[in-house]
Amino acid sequence: MSESLSGSPVSWGWSVVQEFTLLQGLNRNWLAEPRVQGVFIVFILILSAILSLQHFRVVQIIVNMTTVLMLCVIALLGVAALIWLATGHHAATSITRASDLAIQPGNYVLFSTVILAFLGANVSMTLGSEITDFKVVSRHLFRGGLLVLVSYLIVTFALLVVQGPQAASSGPFSIIRTIDQVFGKFTGGIAVTCVIAFFIILTALFNSIFARLLLVAALDRRLPISLGKLDENRVPLNAIIFQTTVAVLFAAIVFLLPYLISLGNPVNLSNELFTVSLYAHSMVWAISSSFLFINLLALYLRDRRGFHERRIFPMPVLWACIIVAPLACVLAIIVTLSFSPIPQQIPSNIWGGIVGGLTVGWLVLAGIASMVANSEAGWEDLSADV
Repeated sequence: MSESLSGSPVSWGWSVVQEFTLLQGLNRNWLAEPRVQGVFIVFILILSAILSLQHFRVVQIIVNMTTVLMLCVIALLGVAALIWLATGHHAATSITRASDLAIQPGNYVLFSTVILAFLGANVSMTLGSEITDFKVVSRHLFRGGLLVLVSYLIVTFALLVVQGPQAASSGPFSIIRTIDQVFGKFTGGIAVTCVIAFFIILTALFNSIFARLLLVAALDRRLPISLGKLDENRVPLNAIIFQTTVAVLFAAIVFLLPYLISLGNPVNLSNELFTVSLYAHSMVWAISSSFLFINLLALYLRDRRGFHERRIFPMPVLWACIIVAPLACVLAIIVTLSFSPIPQQIPSNIWGGIVGGLTVGWLVLAGIASMVANSEAGWEDLSADV
């Protein structure tokens, strides 16, 4: 439950922020004020809720279409880098010496950002209960993981070749700027339309998938039973409405609160609130993701025979995951707490205390909410029996 309640609003907020960052790349005057950004985010959240309330097959078709468009943009980036080099331009980043690729304090902060991006790989496994063919799971993990890895390498290579290391801190519009630089504004305009469409549908997909976490918890009597009810399209209507409301309230607090309290520049304060929330979200994801592998070890030790009967991966692969994945999560937590991504606004020496404190606060709040919700579900069960 903590993963769902803390992950939903911040994950959706992250995807929507990418959208208005892209729009600001087209025109800096668009969505310049935090309160306007907040209204835009609320609009996209409501739109995503409407999309996610459609039959899941419809959502799946739309997701597949926008994914293909995004993959075309990634392929275009790869072609752009090759054309850039083939036409006699020098690579904007030197990669011929080992020191150019060295891991150093200057790029430690990128690790927590990358970890945040990869931790979402297990989100689609939430739909595992709707899968009848277990081979689909292995195909998803292998093909999907390989596709994500190749896509990251292509995008990183293209940005480093055409724009240089500074592209990493320029936001998602650096992708469009690279295409503009090689192919021109018209092609760049098509690319930005594809990327914005992808992030809008991604928000709807997050909404649909996270609602299923609440649905399962309600069916297990961990949350009020009403959250487990389906509408005529077999969509968890109440769960989607509930978490959309939470996300809208979160957006209102982050982007509108700075205008209600005097704590400095509203623009800076909104950025600080969102960034701290995003990295605290990364912490919660890292903690919750580590239990996937801890539970895997517990299941193996509890019933080895049953474990092997259902196992679809070789044991060496599973042992590597059981050992390496929790260590990677611990490393991600340490790095996230140690280095501030916005040192000019929040220095690293106080960054860890702020993010760590917010993470603990979220976990405590989620624990209290879980106990209250569990009690409510138990009372509803007793009332139904009576």
